[in-house]
Parts: sequence; C-alpha cells; structure tokens
Amino acid sequence: MKFERLAEELNSRTRALEVLLVKNGLKRSARIATGNEKRFSALIEELGLYAEFSDYKVRMEFSGMYSTKGTLVGKEEAGHSFAYVALKKEDARLAKQLDAEQNIAGLGMTLGYPECCIEFFLKHREEELKNRNDYVLPSIENSKKGKHPFHLNIFARYFDFALISHAPHSLECSESMRIAKDSMNLLFKENPVLAMTYQKVMTGAGIYGPDFVLLLPQAKTETQNGKIIIVYDRVFCSPGNHHAGAVMRESNAALIERENGKTAIKVADKKIDVLAVEEFG
Repeated sequence: MKFERLAEELNSRTRALEVLLVKNGLKRSARIATGNEKRFSALIEELGLYAEFSDYKVRMEFSGMYSTKGTLVGKEEAGHSFAYVALKKEDARLAKQLDAEQNIAGLGMTLGYPECCIEFFLKHREEELKNRNDYVLPSIENSKKGKHPFHLNIFARYFDFALISHAPHSLECSESMRIAKDSMNLLFKENPVLAMTYQKVMTGAGIYGPDFVLLLPQAKTETQNGKIIIVYDRVFCSPGNHHAGAVMRESNAALIERENGKTAIKVADKKIDVLAVEEFG
C-alpha cells in the first residue's frame, strides 16, 4: 500500500508513517489513535499486520492535527480508541496489556522509545498533565543552545510533520535521531518528493507561545546591528491564536527580543510574547 493512500485513509501522515515503520520491521509496535476501528482493522489486515484495540476511548483536544490531551470516556461514547499495531499478534496484545496496566515504562519500551526519553517522560509527566502535555519546554531546557537537527523539530508535529512519535529528552538525543533517520530513510524509499517536503518544512524555526505554535519553514536568523532578526517566507499557525499568525504574516522578518528571562517577537510596532524560539537545520 502506498504511503499516500495510507495517509489519506488514516487522515494523518504521522499515523501512516508509524504503521509503515512497523510494517518494515523498524518498530516492534505502534499505538495509533483511530475514530473508526472497523475501517482501521481492514487497512491493517490488508497490510498483513495485527491490531488490538483499547477497551476505552479518549475525547481528544486537538491543536491542528496534533493532540496531546484528552478525556477518558467509555467504549460506547464518541471519541478515539487506540490501536496497538504490530507484525506479531502477541506484540499487539502485549502493548494493549501494558497500556491497560498503566505500565508507562513497559509500554514505551514496547513502542520502541529510547530509555532516556521514557525516563524524561516519567520525570515530567505530573507537571505536563497540568499544562499542555506536549513536553516541549522541558525538552528545550535539556537542549544545547543554537541550531538543532531538523529531524527532531517537535514544533512541526502540530502540522502533521514528524519523524518520531515520542517526546525526545533533548533536541540532540542520539537515540531519537536514530529513529528519526530510520523514518526519513523509509520516507525517501516510499516517496522521495514527500521526503524532501518533510526536510524543507522541518528545517527553519519554531515559535512556542502560551496558546499557539508557529512553524516557519526555511527561516533563518541573522544579526543586524547587534539585534537578532528572524527572516522567513511562510508561516504555519496552530489553531488557538490566529492573531499571532496574522501579525507574523504582515512581514517577512521579525525581531527576537530576550530580556530578563522573557522572550518576545516584534513585527514593526506589534509585539508577541512567546515562551521559546528555536532554530532547526
């Protein structure tokens, strides 16, 4: 099955990539949200894979194509269930069992997540559940200053561009990079043009605001008269704060202001308070 058809059927490039990683033996299993178990089962059977489904559903809170939070509901209520997909039936059943037992570490290992990132997830879980539950800020705090590899652009997942499905403990995590490179190699095998699109979109800058995420593909930062300027051509803005995206689209350059531990983006005389600005290359 071609990647394009699978992405269309699953309404997500990220979900399609996860399934193909399992199909190609690059992941032992994957956990994928689905709103239609019957249709999902047919697709998985066509691919020669196995799937088990959670005994509960989640009413997800989406921000664009990406959801990190939700409310647990009964199986008969409206919402998404989780499919545990694997090459072997016993691996699909194991993933379901570990999730049902709330064995987060065991489930993470079964899904192929790096041990360092599982420990990171558990360390920050209680705090993140109270906030946006996307682990962006703690990941940035663990990272080096400067440009990060585009493979781990965690802002791009809000727009359905992602090469990993877990929260990396840092934006230089070597084990996460290995997984991301496997994903990129598979994409080049499936669709070279789409793989190049991933690379172009994920290379640039990401801006993380209190209630929004901005992605600036191919953006670059430069210093002018001692000030840091970010130059860009395109702006992707997650739902929730269209004002931030609209302000950024009024120009193709913005000033990054950092003072007293706070960060802001300034376009002409308009100022947007943000929590982080990161560059990827």
